[in-house]
Amino acid sequence: MNAPDKVVPIAPAPAEEVSLYEIRKKIHPRAVTGGFATLRWAAVAFTQVVFYGLPWLMWNDRQAVLFDLGARKFYIGGLVFWPRT
Repeated sequence: MNAPDKVVPIAPAPAEEVSLYEIRKKIHPRAVTGGFATLRWAAVAFTQVVFYGLPWLMWNDRQAVLFDLGARKFYIGGLVFWPRT
């Protein structure tokens, strides 16, 4: 099976001079919209509320989430964890 002879025209590339030391081009961010972007911002808002809101959440006259490093006790809700070394 011989393919028919095809002639592909080859044109020389235009002779443009390219500088190796070009001035830096600015990069501009573009706005992102859509369902995943909205979900991402909702997750960010939720985690920030949890992070900044937990210290004020009380449980049995103490913080609900408390890492007492001096006494080596971790209080999470009604549970107390003693880390082992």
